Amino acid sequence: MNISQLLTSSNSLCVIGCSDKPGRAGHDIPAYMRSHGFSIIPVNPNITSVFEKSSFPSIIDVPPDFVVDIVVIFRNPRYTQKAVSEIVLWAERTGQKPVIWTQLGVSSPAAEDIAAKAGLEYVENACIAVEYAKYKPRN
Repeated sequence: MNISQLLTSSNSLCVIGCSDKPGRAGHDIPAYMRSHGFSIIPVNPNITSVFEKSSFPSIIDVPPDFVVDIVVIFRNPRYTQKAVSEIVLWAERTGQKPVIWTQLGVSSPAAEDIAAKAGLEYVENACIAVEYAKYKPRN
C-alpha cells in the first residue's frame, strides 16, 4: 500500500478511541488531521462529542451513509482485535472497505489476521500524523 496515495485520496477518518481531552494522542492527532482538511468521525463510548461532532459508542453505531476512508485505532492493544472485528462487521453491513490504521503500539497479530481474512488493508504501528507530515499531500 502506498501511504502517500492513501492519504491523498482519503477525506474521512473514523477514530476509535477519540478523546475530548487535549494532550492525549486520541485528541491531538485527530485535531491535527482535522486542521488539514480531514473529516473526523469520533468513536468513544465515554464521551458525547468532540470537534463539534457527536461521538458514537462503537463503529457498529456509525450510520451506513457516513463514508469512512480510514479507521484509526487509538486503543490499548488488548482491545484491537475486538475493534477490528467490529470494523469488519460494519464494513460488511455497509459495503465499505475502509483501511484499518493502528497507531504505534496498538497492532496485534490477531487483529491483522482478522483484517486480512476480510480483505481490508491494514497499516500497523504507524502514526497517521507523522506519515501525513512526511508527504503533506494537501494544505
